[in-house]
Amino acid sequence: MYSDEDYGEDEYSYGGHHDQYSRDYDRMEHVVPDKVKKVMAYMQDMIADRNINELNTLYETSIPELTDQYYKSCEWPDYGEIASYVREDAVFMNLYKELYYRHLYARVSGSLHLEQRLESYWNYCELFNFIISADSPVTLELPNQWLWEII
Repeated sequence: MYSDEDYGEDEYSYGGHHDQYSRDYDRMEHVVPDKVKKVMAYMQDMIADRNINELNTLYETSIPELTDQYYKSCEWPDYGEIASYVREDAVFMNLYKELYYRHLYARVSGSLHLEQRLESYWNYCELFNFIISADSPVTLELPNQWLWEII
């Protein structure tokens, strides 16, 4: 009776904003798993304690496992979704965002928007400015692999 050709896609589309509406809708449905909340809170503690061995395990094992389990082909929660589960901490926020943006580039780069690319750039600027403009040496210690991948 009716074929798909009778109704063009453009007739029912939302115009150029469909991608943004889709991303916002996906975020409304997104619930941060308890396991992710716990690992992020633990990672924040290990950054504060400068526990390189535990940070290395988190970076090399736990975060990739969480990625494969929950975020293999989609975005990790943005920092706004994680913020209520961790203490307010600018350094942790920058490091979490660094992981978040790197994941976007590695796993979902085809859907990366210009705004996300700019936010990624500014996050790196903020992180390096924190280190370079400090009055005294920064007490931040990270695993060598993570440092290498940041640079």
